[in-house]
Amino acid sequence: MASPGPIRGMEFAQLRCFNHAQREAAARCLGCARFFCRECVSEHKNRLLCAQCIAEEAQRGQQARRNFLAPFRPALRLMLGLLLAWSAFYFMGKALIAVPSAFHDGLSAFSDDAGSAR
Repeated sequence: MASPGPIRGMEFAQLRCFNHAQREAAARCLGCARFFCRECVSEHKNRLLCAQCIAEEAQRGQQARRNFLAPFRPALRLMLGLLLAWSAFYFMGKALIAVPSAFHDGLSAFSDDAGSAR
């Protein structure tokens, strides 16, 4: 009785690399389940993966890092907006306080021009 091969009816020696049809397959990628030669697979986190699966896994890792701060973004934007508004009003007040009082003499909207001419 023949031992069952990786694919029904085929022996492992008959399998060919997905990228290089002339080369014999040496391993199966655990990500996509395709067969590859020795040059086309690499060990990544104790698993044999093809280059495409390694790239996809790296991209998923980058997305996970970007999504880590996603729940905090609205609160951070609100805090930044409040800080920006507070600093704008603070410095505007400092600038108004720095204006000399002589600048304001006679420019009051409530002063009576007719009464000052008496």
